[in-house]
Amino acid sequence: MSERTGAPPTALDLETPSDARIYDCFLGGKDNYQADRQAAGEILALFPQAARMAKANRWMIARGVRYALAAGIRQIVDIGGGLPTYPSTLDVARDAARDARVVMIDSDPVVAVHYRALTPGGDVEVLEADLVRTGELLAEVGRLIDLRRPTLFVLGSMLHFLPGQVAATAVARLREAIAPGGQLLISHATGTAADAATVDAVEEVYARARVPLYCRSEAEITGLFGDLELIEPGLTDVDLWRAGDGDVRLRGMGLRLIGGLAVRDP
Repeated sequence: MSERTGAPPTALDLETPSDARIYDCFLGGKDNYQADRQAAGEILALFPQAARMAKANRWMIARGVRYALAAGIRQIVDIGGGLPTYPSTLDVARDAARDARVVMIDSDPVVAVHYRALTPGGDVEVLEADLVRTGELLAEVGRLIDLRRPTLFVLGSMLHFLPGQVAATAVARLREAIAPGGQLLISHATGTAADAATVDAVEEVYARARVPLYCRSEAEITGLFGDLELIEPGLTDVDLWRAGDGDVRLRGMGLRLIGGLAVRDP
């Protein structure tokens, strides 16, 4: 992940918080640093559900990946998925379909380093790239997998770090690359029905951490799926999306994380 301004990835900076490493803090991971833990602590003080929400998001993505694999998709591109804290897209793909090809993409060099250390086999490719530079990213992906075949693109909890029209433009270009039968998974923070003061305070913490958060409305998030068809139950809270009895549940959370999975008709 990391701040998405359209600039190319930069050298490792451990003094500035990273959204990927803040996320790792929420998940209980160990691949984070003091600046990340401080920012995570400030967010948790304002919004104690943040850690449970992060876990619920990971499990929603896991269920979406399993759905795509069950539908016969064998190519997965995860963009900005963060550090490989369990369950990552890679974990789920390896557990559910050993013949799946996975491309893990992030603009944070720490994330890329960790995935490269975990991928000695030939089933995974790791790219250090930024979704904002969509054309370059897709060109690199197209050299690794066959984009003419159905592919699952995962944009889990990262588009809310892209400002204004930037997210819509990047996702529109990404959708154009989805072949018939391919799928797109998105989870995204929303302030719809949330306390405005809480949303503003959380956004301010992320802004100070130089990873600005942009909460969009449910209608705006639905629009990111474009002409793809949302799979039941549509766009909903991540803890409710095709959840089972043992999955994380969130109640009275104010600020929400919602997600959905959509398919391009064959």
